[in-house]
Amino acid sequence: MPVMNIDIQPFIEALNDPDAHIRARAAEILGKLRSEAAIDALVAAMFDDKNRYKFDRGLFFQKNVQDVAVEALLDIGTKTVARVFADLLNHEERAWRTRAVGLLRQLSMRQPELRSEIVHILQLQLQNPELEMRTLAIEALRAIIIEDGISEN
Repeated sequence: MPVMNIDIQPFIEALNDPDAHIRARAAEILGKLRSEAAIDALVAAMFDDKNRYKFDRGLFFQKNVQDVAVEALLDIGTKTVARVFADLLNHEERAWRTRAVGLLRQLSMRQPELRSEIVHILQLQLQNPELEMRTLAIEALRAIIIEDGISEN
């Protein structure tokens, strides 16, 4: 595919469109463009309450914008994204904390060069006072180290 110089600002602005389908498609495009400059806007879209609800206008997919924004962050897949997901481990909402472990696991699968950093982040969760977080962390670590194969450092 030829490399194009695409201005991402219109897509960032479209993340605030009144229509959920437009917001979702803008997030999807930003993920495929893999621009670090889009990360803050995608994180904001991820937490925007208006993006929690699924939509279906018969236009290809039925998802909520939050999920599309998360997928876009996974597509960008940089150390900055790993830090965003690591920060979610301390989120006030339990659902985000538990989801963060899975997101880090997915990121390690997509970006093997980040595995060591992600392993370290998840190892810290083994000291978490919440049993659920420790359990999720050890299962994710097992998957990364045993199933994906990571060497000792």
